[in-house]
Parts: sequence; structure tokens; C-alpha cells
Amino acid sequence: IMDGVFNHVGDDSIYFDRYGKYDNVGAYEYWSRVYDLMNEKKMSQKDAEKEARKQLVAEGQKFSKFNFENWFEISNRKISDEYGEHYAYRDWAGYSSLCPFKDVVGGKNSPVPNIGDQLNNKDLANYLIYDKDAIITRWFRNGLSGWRLDVANEVSPNFWRAVRKTVKQIKTKNGDEPLLLGEIWQDASQFLSGDQFDSAMNYKLSFAIGDLFLNRGEADKCDEELKILRQNYPREAVYDMMNI
Repeated sequence: IMDGVFNHVGDDSIYFDRYGKYDNVGAYEYWSRVYDLMNEKKMSQKDAEKEARKQLVAEGQKFSKFNFENWFEISNRKISDEYGEHYAYRDWAGYSSLCPFKDVVGGKNSPVPNIGDQLNNKDLANYLIYDKDAIITRWFRNGLSGWRLDVANEVSPNFWRAVRKTVKQIKTKNGDEPLLLGEIWQDASQFLSGDQFDSAMNYKLSFAIGDLFLNRGEADKCDEELKILRQNYPREAVYDMMNI
């Protein structure tokens, strides 16, 4: 089982490339060039994008067919952090080294009409789920048995339903059904109704036993927490959690 983080990437990843390390054009690399041209040459955004693309290609950079530049929220505003001055972008939990994928508001024919959802970002969805070499599916050809899905509660249920629909059409090399395991610290019952995950990390159990019982000696509160867990989760899920 591999750990898949389909909510955010690192600022030095090939997709974002804040520090210009890769031959592929990353989102920050692209938009910082666009904004520099807009601010220094007083170009319109349309002209700046055209010129930035021309410059990057002339420098030997390659644009991905999945258009990494459209995966993140980056604005024409300079700020500073411990790594230096940079154009502002949405980060994860205050860590500028982690960059969440952008939600796109869907049109009438989008997977999720009229609201923001990363499933509406067609290039991102193809890269992760639908392309013949999509990240989530291709590893099963190399012997993967399942995914542990990081910060699952911060990604939309629509995305996970699409993942499940695609993954459950695949068999592992042993002929088994692949496992989808969510990393959820809170109550996970909404994810365990059969349309998203098979199981979740049972942090509720480890909190009850490890903290309430072992650390604090509060057996009654531990018992209460375990009763709540059994009441909230489907019976099948209770016996299929990933216990720590």
C-alpha cells in the first residue's frame, strides 16, 4: 500500500517548481514569469502569458500536456517567508512549502456543476484518475494493492467517488479488489457508506486507548469514546479499521 497525497504537493515539486529546478514548466515558474512581465513591462495578462510561454520554450523548458500551471492558486502579489520573497499562493495549513490543488468552479457540463471542486480541473483529474498512465491507477500494474489517502477529509467527496469508481474496476496482480484507506483524524463515518473508502485510519481508537485510558487512566471516558465509535460506524467498518 502506498501513501497518496492528492490534496497538495511540495513547493519544490515538478508541478509547482518554485525554485526552477526542473525542465518541465511548473505552476510557480510560469506565473512568476507572467507577473514579472506584467509588473515590469506593463503588459496585459494575455500578452504576458504569451511572452512567458515563448521565453520558457526558448530556454528549453517543456510544458506538460496536463498544464501544471493551471493546478494552483497564485496571485500577483509579493510576500516574504523564511525562504525569501515570492508571489503569494494558497498554502496548506500555513506552511508555504506545501501547495494545495485548486478547486475549479464547474459549468453546466462539468463533473460538479456550479461549485468549486478539484474534480472540475480536467487536466488534474486526467493526470490523477483518467489518463491511461494516471497516477492513481498505473501503480496497480506494478504490484500495488491499495492506497492510503492522505488528508482525505480536505478533498471533496466527489473526487473520492470518482477515484473509487475507477479503482474498483481494477484487480491487483493477485486478483484482489484494491483497498482504499482514508487518513481521517475525526469521525470518518461519512466516508464509509460504500461510495468512497473501504476503511480509515482508526485514530479515534488510538485516542481512546492511548490517551484516555493509558495516559490519563480514565477508563469510563475511554469506554464512552469506543461506544460512540461503534454507534457511528457501520458494523462492517468497525471491524475493518486500520488500528494503530
